[in-house]
Amino acid sequence: MTSTKQKVQTTKLLLKRAEEFHGHIGPFLVMGVRMGQIGLKELDLGKHKNSLNISLKVLQKVPYSCIVDGIQISTGCTVGNRKLQLKNSEEIEAHFNDLSNRRSVTIMPHPTVLAMLKEQVIEKKPSEEEVCNLAWNVASMPEKALLIVRNR
Repeated sequence: MTSTKQKVQTTKLLLKRAEEFHGHIGPFLVMGVRMGQIGLKELDLGKHKNSLNISLKVLQKVPYSCIVDGIQISTGCTVGNRKLQLKNSEEIEAHFNDLSNRRSVTIMPHPTVLAMLKEQVIEKKPSEEEVCNLAWNVASMPEKALLIVRNR
C-alpha cells in the first residue's frame, strides 16, 4: 500500500505534467486530475489501465472543459485513443468503466465545491495568482469534501 507521502508526491508530479500539458494550473484542471486518480483507485487499476473507458459529461466551455485535460493526464484515457468520450452537459460527471471485470464508478464534484469555484473563478474574475491558489486548495482538499463517488 502506498504511503500518504508517496500519494502526495504522485499527485504533485501529475499536477506538474497536467500544467505543462494544459498550459497553466487551475482548479478545474486539478479537479480533473483528482477525479482520474480516484477513479483509478476505486477500480483498483493502478498501472493496469488498458481496460478502462471513461464517459465524461462536462460543459465544453472554459474553465469547465479544463477537467478534460486533468482526466486525460491522470488516466491515460484520451479523446484521441477513444478511451474518453465527451458529452456536452451542464452537469459534471465522469463514469469510469473497467471493461475487463465490468466494474464501474461515477465521480462528480461536490455541489458546495462546484458552487464555490463558480463564484471564485467565473464571477469574480480572479488574478492568475488567485487562480493558482484555488488550484492548490482543490489539490489539498480531502476526497470526501471535493468529490462524490458512487460505485455501481
